[in-house]
Amino acid sequence: MEKYLVVINWRTFVALAITAVMTHFTLESNFQFNFGLTMISIAIIFPLVFSIKSAFRRREKALEHLAKFRAGLITVNACLQGGGKSTKRKKPW
Repeated sequence: MEKYLVVINWRTFVALAITAVMTHFTLESNFQFNFGLTMISIAIIFPLVFSIKSAFRRREKALEHLAKFRAGLITVNACLQGGGKSTKRKKPW
């Protein structure tokens, strides 16, 4: 539970206070604005697309590192399974 509460700090309360004051101000002054769907889609869709794209990049990079790690483990396992047998030939002289 403590790891979830770490995000609550003074900046969280400042953001909540600003939001509450501005919401109260707009409701009291009967502020209205015709906000088009285009603006909402720009404000929501573009950041969402970029965050998904960056998440896939991170995933691909993590899979690449995991594949290298797995290949290293397979190599170490193959070396240990060999039992230390040498494949060197004896010198003819």
